Amino acid sequence: MLKQRLKNLKHFLIAFCAYWYYGRPARKLIVVGVTGTKGKSTTARFIASALQGGRYKVGLLSTVEFQVADKRWLNDKKMTMLGLGQIQKMLRDMVVAGCQYAVVETSSEGILQYRHFCLHYDISVFTNLGTEHSERHGGLKIYKPIKANYSRN
Repeated sequence: MLKQRLKNLKHFLIAFCAYWYYGRPARKLIVVGVTGTKGKSTTARFIASALQGGRYKVGLLSTVEFQVADKRWLNDKKMTMLGLGQIQKMLRDMVVAGCQYAVVETSSEGILQYRHFCLHYDISVFTNLGTEHSERHGGLKIYKPIKANYSRN
């Protein structure tokens, strides 16, 4: 328990410091967060594609792929939400590339570890809630409000 709390504190501090180090990039983008038990990657890709169709420059962080403006590549990191300040670095790269929107797939594990801290979501999308992963959060009673309130950071 103490080990997990220290790990979470580490992620919190790294996210906070990276936010400032990279020039508070979330404040310069419209950040769309997508969470839920299933369908996050598909929904995030759909939103990014719809925004691109509207001629907006878009960034995307998902389990499947990353995108910064017109450049897209597969996510080979084996995690939905990057750690060690990499989310803030990617957001800064989006700002530099002229993106107006950042679509960020937001996992429950990322929420638990404060990786979403300082993203300042402008729009929150909640796809669904299932029992998968609820045991990691101490049961569905605890899991539900975590998912429901993820954008309040």
